[in-house]
Amino acid sequence: MAQRRAYRWGSAVSASCSRSRLRPGLHTSSSSRFVRAVWCSPGRRSRPLGCICAASGDARRRHMRLQGSKIFAPDAWPHTEAPGEGAALRAHSLVKRFPGFQLGPVDLDVRLGHIYGLLGVNGAGKTTLLSCLAQQSAVSAGEILVGSRRVAWTDYSYRELVGFVRELPVLYEPLSAAQHVRLAARLFTRWDPALAEHWLDLFRIDRRKRVRHFSKGMRVKLALILALAHQPRFLLLDEPMNGIDIESRFELREFLQAIVADADAAILVASHVLQDVEALATDLIIIREGRIVFTSGYDALGSLAAWTLPPDGQMQIPPSHQLLRAWVDRRGPHLLTRGPVPILDMPVPSTNVRRASLEDVYLAFARGTDDKRMAPGQGTGD
Repeated sequence: MAQRRAYRWGSAVSASCSRSRLRPGLHTSSSSRFVRAVWCSPGRRSRPLGCICAASGDARRRHMRLQGSKIFAPDAWPHTEAPGEGAALRAHSLVKRFPGFQLGPVDLDVRLGHIYGLLGVNGAGKTTLLSCLAQQSAVSAGEILVGSRRVAWTDYSYRELVGFVRELPVLYEPLSAAQHVRLAARLFTRWDPALAEHWLDLFRIDRRKRVRHFSKGMRVKLALILALAHQPRFLLLDEPMNGIDIESRFELREFLQAIVADADAAILVASHVLQDVEALATDLIIIREGRIVFTSGYDALGSLAAWTLPPDGQMQIPPSHQLLRAWVDRRGPHLLTRGPVPILDMPVPSTNVRRASLEDVYLAFARGTDDKRMAPGQGTGD
């Protein structure tokens, strides 16, 4: 009659546990906030090998039922439910408040067939936004919708549609990789064992090795497998490339691009590595101080121009250009504008203007200001 410990998948949550003897197999229990699935080993004194939180809820008890070898919640969401007008996931006036920080209000549409790159400085709110969308963190205000259907905090089966990987995934230390995979397979109706085995081979993960002996990179790889193998409708990744070698990173990029090729999924990737976002993303989102300050399709960046002010501080910007942002770095002051840039097509291109790169756009919105008033001697011209 050993005491049990419960761990929430993605974040460790200790819980008081019953002293009843468990028979070998999969067991579920319900509390005021968590529904747990416990896998016990056979033997004279059965002891739990691990526990994964299958769902979260409010103070109202809501039990899940065991059907065969899978766990189902009442009123399960059809995985093939049409989201409506291509919007797989929508955040409407979403707010999450912390002491000294507030995320939002955020309005965001994540559409099927797109890969969104989420950029921002440390502390801008990227991880908080992903946690709210994955229902790992309760929102303070606003709502999350899948198509036209509002997602309530008690919609446990909503997690069937979500794959979420934190930057620092928390796994159950005493379990091996194979035991993690077997546990996860019991929690998802669309789990693909062949896909899980393929990724275990691709990432060269020792199935018998316990997680407590894994490196940071190996932990991230295992978390990716657990998030991908149940074929989520939309995938939320927080710094997924951390600790992954170059070959596996290339394979992961190809796999993520293949997921959205037939519009079966939508992916939101938060990353500090601009090269990864540039290689993956079809759309760009920049968040600053808890608010989304820029959204655009990646192809639309071609209409943006970056200007570097000369030493004399004077520059003529065509009237057809709209000034978006201004920022300063070690090279001097810069401007970001939207409009045609025919000067780039001239035989001798100007050294003061260029087509804006992803780095230019990131610096402009993550560090810059939208104040149109320029310092003396730095006018935009007419």
